[in-house]
Amino acid sequence: MGFALVFKRLAAALACLVLLAAPSLAGARDSAWPLYSNAEFGFSARFPGAPSVSRTTETVSGVPTTQFVAKYDLGGDSGLMLGAGRFDNGLPDPAVALMAAADGFVRRQSETILSRTRIDIQGVPAEVIVTGPDKDGYAMSIVILVKDNVAYELMAIGHGAIPSEAAVFQKSFTLLDAN
Repeated sequence: MGFALVFKRLAAALACLVLLAAPSLAGARDSAWPLYSNAEFGFSARFPGAPSVSRTTETVSGVPTTQFVAKYDLGGDSGLMLGAGRFDNGLPDPAVALMAAADGFVRRQSETILSRTRIDIQGVPAEVIVTGPDKDGYAMSIVILVKDNVAYELMAIGHGAIPSEAAVFQKSFTLLDAN
């Protein structure tokens, strides 16, 4: 299973929120990496280089959603991805949405979960889930958070092991004031 296919499968996890209509990560930065900011979805993050980006709008189960994905290929079937999904009709409760997204991810990866930790990012609850290699050999670290009507997923995935760039990437994530 290639890098793009794995990310496509994982990005689908963002859509599962539609069915619902530790230390802080906000400290460490690698200033050598370029800062990518997205005012529309209210975040910034650092990637080792320029990520490829896409934006789609669709209606899933009757709920209009706008999704944004920034991906950076590290080579060797490894990469970093930041997905943001805005639910235009809002979410009933961001805490419930966070729990559902994290639980859904854990159910799909149950045989490989190494850890699941609740953290705080700028006052917003988040979950960090780390997996060992799955049946296809991919290991990942994912941070999931929901603020207002936007769900965020920061994924680092690698064949055999989580890429060493994962911590810097995930710790660089910042929510912008205007969201």
